[in-house]
Amino acid sequence: LLRRRKRKPRALMGLVDVFGFVTVLLHGADLVARTVLLGSIAFFVFVSGSALADRARVGAAVEASVRKAIQTAALVALAAVAAATLVNAAVLHVSLAVAPAEIVGARFVAFGIVRASAAAAILAIVAMRPLADAPTRIALLMLGGLSLCAALAASHAAARLTDSTVVLTATFAHQLGAALWLGGLPAFRLALAHSPTPRAAADIARHYSLQSMAGVALIVAGAAVFAVVYIGSLPGAYGTAYGAMALTKTAMLALLLLLGLHNFRASRSIIADSRALPALTRFVVLEMGIGFAVLMAAASMTSTPPAVDLAEDRVSLSELAARLLGALPEEAAG
Repeated sequence: LLRRRKRKPRALMGLVDVFGFVTVLLHGADLVARTVLLGSIAFFVFVSGSALADRARVGAAVEASVRKAIQTAALVALAAVAAATLVNAAVLHVSLAVAPAEIVGARFVAFGIVRASAAAAILAIVAMRPLADAPTRIALLMLGGLSLCAALAASHAAARLTDSTVVLTATFAHQLGAALWLGGLPAFRLALAHSPTPRAAADIARHYSLQSMAGVALIVAGAAVFAVVYIGSLPGAYGTAYGAMALTKTAMLALLLLLGLHNFRASRSIIADSRALPALTRFVVLEMGIGFAVLMAAASMTSTPPAVDLAEDRVSLSELAARLLGALPEEAAG
């Protein structure tokens, strides 16, 4: 009987670990889908929206490609938020024996329903309304903003007991910046591939460059606040899992900036060089892959406590150096 009682907690802990891993994956998929959805909407409104009015110059194929990007991102976002909400509800029910009636009233369920409804509404609007209409643009911007605000309301930043307003503002800027830059890449790639002329592609690239620059500025501003509030010190950066993941994310972001700079310079030669557009399209795909990896890394950071909350349990610089340099065991050294 005692063995059975011991096995049950172990099995429960194993199940919770599996749920935790699945939750991180779903959160990453949700973050990528939401970023692409918001970025595609921003690309449509601020980059290709004005060009769509001149269909003879830009072509209906660009409008169809942007529509496809928004529809795909909204569908994936709808599936991801539904799956994440169900998994989180299952974790509460299994681990803490919370009644289903109480789970339904939880904040994450309510905001999950709001986000799923916003994604479904975006799907319906894009499917039934012409994209060039001003009411369509306004509706998409409002629904995208609602989805972002609902995600922030259910985030860890909203649950912090101190500096919640500052952290929420930084998170809003950080995620909006990621959407403007990284989230707009799929729509940008499709628009380049379906541009009827190099001049039309150059116009789209020029406008998207402005959008991505604004996104980079917002990302850096939010990251600066996170470094102070969440990490706080140099030992917190190298001595905790959160800090190590933040450094890894920063290195990947620096690589993305270099790649983005290359693409920015390449877009200036689309008209003069016939080889520039195909090369730019390939490098945008590479930028998308690294960008999605950065978003998955950002999602995994939510599974660890911030460095400032682990003031005692940290790895010292000497321990880190010993691990990286591969110090010999004491017996072998003697």
